[in-house]
Amino acid sequence: MNLSFRKFLGTFVAVLFFVFLTQFVNSATFTDNFPLKVVFLDIGQGDSILINYLDRHQILIDGGPDGKKLMYELGKVMPKNDKEIEVVIATHPDWDHFGGFIDLIDYYSVKSFLTSDIENEKTSFQKLIKKIEDKNIKINSPEVGSRIDIGEYLDIEFLAPDSGNDFKDGNDNSIVTRVDFGKNSFLFTGDIGKKPEAYLVKEYGNLLDVDWLKVAHHGSKNSSSDIFLEKVSPEFAVISAGKDNRYGHPAVEALERLKNVDADVLRTDEIESIVVGCETPKKKSCEVLD
Repeated sequence: MNLSFRKFLGTFVAVLFFVFLTQFVNSATFTDNFPLKVVFLDIGQGDSILINYLDRHQILIDGGPDGKKLMYELGKVMPKNDKEIEVVIATHPDWDHFGGFIDLIDYYSVKSFLTSDIENEKTSFQKLIKKIEDKNIKINSPEVGSRIDIGEYLDIEFLAPDSGNDFKDGNDNSIVTRVDFGKNSFLFTGDIGKKPEAYLVKEYGNLLDVDWLKVAHHGSKNSSSDIFLEKVSPEFAVISAGKDNRYGHPAVEALERLKNVDADVLRTDEIESIVVGCETPKKKSCEVLD
């Protein structure tokens, strides 16, 4: 096989994978009362969110700090006998966001792993990357503005990080995604602080307006700025934090700012895993399930 043909074959395979990744299904047939479920997992002091569409397609954003805890919580909400997760996203290389993935990839078949292309030399994160590579899992860094479209109704857009920004804090380089299910919308913010929040406001303005906000950095006082929350104007704000955590998350200041925009605050340290079910894309139909 000559070099040019191998190059063509590699490109062809990459294109096929991209088509598979961005079009899991051609159309949605809703057979469940809640075809879309977004689960904010109770994994202690960290983040992990499962997006489960039609009980056939799953995207996992972050994995918390504890693999055993992640496996236990996922086991409650993953469809029975489903051991495949199409996309896993590590918003940034902090242990409380990626630690659980080390066990996850031994138990679940992961099709694609997404993380930012910001250079990171943390030994623990590099060990995860090596393990992912050894399992031949595709690793990609989504560009700002790129999307994953699942069928006719579910759309995931990557809003940050922008490689043109020079944020020194690793938290500020978190992957930020907006998820739309028809007229229902979610914003997932990793651990970004006020600088990237200001960038998002400048770049997107009122397009940040969503129904559901995953509050940045577990409700840190250095996130959830007034100007950002005014643009997002969430009806519901979900905070993932460990009970009695040593950081004091969520901070009183952040809770006050959320109160000022009339957001209904839901916290994993108070009510454990939070399951949001969306009934139809044709109207605002998402609600917290018991």
